Amino acid sequence: LMVALTGSEISASGPASIPASVPVPGPAPVPAYVYVADPEHSQYAGELAPEAAVDLIVQGVGVGGSSVDYLDNTVRHLKLLGIPDGPLHALLARVVERLRHTLAFEV
Repeated sequence: LMVALTGSEISASGPASIPASVPVPGPAPVPAYVYVADPEHSQYAGELAPEAAVDLIVQGVGVGGSSVDYLDNTVRHLKLLGIPDGPLHALLARVVERLRHTLAFEV
């Protein structure tokens, strides 16, 4: 699993993973790996306004697929984990609305 995750999440000079202890409901924290972005990296976007984030997501494609698919997959997994709504859900809704609007003018 770590090899698959690392291959999809980390470029040669991208985020580094560090071991961490994550607090969860229950008797003890869970060991995990936390991915830390390098703010000096050329692909680091920092905090973006929602529309600027949408602009990047709708045009983004990498070796693993499109940014739209990545965001959609992440939101689906959050829902499966019982996290029904949050900032990524709102971002996906904006992306979907942008794509609907764009496709309406291209047809």
